[in-house]
Amino acid sequence: MKPSPLALLVGLSIALVASVVQASDFAERYPAGSIADRAQAQAAQRAAEDEIKRIKAEEQKALAACRDKFLVNACSEEVRNKAELQRRAARRVEVDAKDAIRRFDAEEAAERKAKAAQKQAEEDARRERQEAEARAKHEARQAEGKKAAPGPTPAEAQAHRAAQEAKAAQVRSRQAEAQARQAEAPDKARAYADKQAEAQARQAEQVRKKAEAERKRAERAARRDKEMADREALIRRAEEARAAQKP
Repeated sequence: MKPSPLALLVGLSIALVASVVQASDFAERYPAGSIADRAQAQAAQRAAEDEIKRIKAEEQKALAACRDKFLVNACSEEVRNKAELQRRAARRVEVDAKDAIRRFDAEEAAERKAKAAQKQAEEDARRERQEAEARAKHEARQAEGKKAAPGPTPAEAQAHRAAQEAKAAQVRSRQAEAQARQAEAPDKARAYADKQAEAQARQAEQVRKKAEAERKRAERAARRDKEMADREALIRRAEEARAAQKP
């Protein structure tokens, strides 16, 4: 005895409810926003892909079985609805997993870029130190080779120190700029790096301006000293000339 149409419809409705429960169970295994690392994301993606394959195989098998039933169209529609509900849950998990993987890729790329920028800044600073040390050694050797060479005046020494401070300020400024290029890092790290870079850049700029102002003041003082020495020499020569003209 064949089942009545009403019994078939009741059976299909029960199957649809069971499919909703099954789809909910799979989605609950991977709640939205629960993926915390790359391993979880890859596992969720593989699980979603396997689930989609399983749903497709069961759908094909169920559609074939519908051809032997009394209400073929109703049965087929119920099978497709069941499969679609399950597919939606699996695809949501798959999309979440792929989004998480892309986010981890971007964060890792930003971290690599930040490390490269920091390494470059350190290399620039190391090269600047080596060049400064080499210049200092060269200047020391030149100073030793000049036996009776007069030492620098206070104004010249101050100008030299100001120039060195300006050079150091430029190095710190370049380091700050390199750190500022870390803006591709993750949000919190990028915000922290930006604040640090801005503070260092402002500090370096203030030091550079101060050193530049001191250098200019030292240069003006050196020029005044030279002008005074020139005037004194001119006066001495004039006095010597007048003394020579007297009988």
